[in-house]
Amino acid sequence: MPNQIQAKSQKSKMPPRGWRNRAPRVSAYQVAPPNFFRRLFRLIFNPITLLTSLLLLLGVILTFTYFWFEYSDRIDLLL
Repeated sequence: MPNQIQAKSQKSKMPPRGWRNRAPRVSAYQVAPPNFFRRLFRLIFNPITLLTSLLLLLGVILTFTYFWFEYSDRIDLLL
């Protein structure tokens, strides 16, 4: 059976001396904050306001069609 103990590496874990004095690297990209108009647009047009306005529009359309057919039948009975 072969020996499974691995020999330790003689290579150092430290970086070379020339690398130690360099400026630190950027670790993450920082995104600029959104401008005023984009924040205002996202405040107005978010899923809650869109859903509310669509439900309100649906209610108005259904009410309009109900009265349209109701009064068109009444007008047809008079003629």
